[in-house]
Amino acid sequence: MLLIWSFLPSKAKVWIGTQHPGDLVGTVSMQHRLFHIAAFGLTTLGFLLLERSRKGEVILSMLMCVLGCAIESMQSLLSHFHFFEWWDIRDDFYAVVAAFALIQIANWCLATEPVLASLPDSKKLLLRFPI
Repeated sequence: MLLIWSFLPSKAKVWIGTQHPGDLVGTVSMQHRLFHIAAFGLTTLGFLLLERSRKGEVILSMLMCVLGCAIESMQSLLSHFHFFEWWDIRDDFYAVVAAFALIQIANWCLATEPVLASLPDSKKLLLRFPI
């Protein structure tokens, strides 16, 4: 879905509200930025929820950043403006980092028992019964 939205014609982008008619090339609205952040953040989050290893999560996040660069590069090559929208890549990167951080925080919160299980018995008692 992300790829389809990325290559919609201008009229369709105006209709869904991510582009305004008569916008100058190189200007970007807050709505456009939020759309990028939401689209890339939710897509990354969906893929990260399916991944089981930290290494896989890192690789997947890097691939999502590469996908954002590739989409923007193709858009600049295929459009008649030939304008590279670097700020869209920045917003995509912010979204990927936020999704990755959210997953890492969730993994950390849900992994309290395995962390305790790996500690020596003396430290387990200190963590469970603070002085």
